[in-house]
Amino acid sequence: INLFSMVKSIFPSAEMNYPFFNYSLDIAIPDQRIVIEYDGSYWHQDKEYDKRRQKYLENHKWKFIKYVDILPSNEQLENDIKNIICNKGT
Repeated sequence: INLFSMVKSIFPSAEMNYPFFNYSLDIAIPDQRIVIEYDGSYWHQDKEYDKRRQKYLENHKWKFIKYVDILPSNEQLENDIKNIICNKGT
């Protein structure tokens, strides 16, 4: 919830638990096609499932930012979002 609040302050269009096909995306910025995932290592032990899920979403033109067991600073989050937007065409 803290991460969602941080994202929402940067992108008011952000949505939590955004439905996409059979998946629920932790945080999505739909108009930018960005997914922000927070993975706690305890809950995300099936690495193969996570890889397949990410690949599926990337094949549908979504870009990923993933944090594992850390909450980024506001500055890091802003930089990560800016970087992914700038690199969308690649």
